Amino acid sequence: VSTQSTWVSRLPAPAAVRISARSTLVLEGDVTLESLELDGALVIRAAPGAKVIVKDLCVKNKGWLLEPVDGRHKEEVARMRGFRLVRLETRVEDVRVPGQHVVSD
Repeated sequence: VSTQSTWVSRLPAPAAVRISARSTLVLEGDVTLESLELDGALVIRAAPGAKVIVKDLCVKNKGWLLEPVDGRHKEEVARMRGFRLVRLETRVEDVRVPGQHVVSD
């Protein structure tokens, strides 16, 4: 569940965060974006008790694509959606240790 106050606290400087139109960003847990340049796919997971701060991070990779499918595709869900998600390249930051952690270049 996201609220405006949640986003404000997780994005203290919106002008310092740039995400291209083709990008995918997945945030799980207590993650704050201070400064980020994303062109591709980035997944950040913070376990309970962990706080992740993203600072001066630049991620450029192939990312994820939406690939069109037709009515003959083997996956029923993909046929209903008309596309399937193809994960070409993803940077994953999976923080499992409690405490504060900074992810940067």
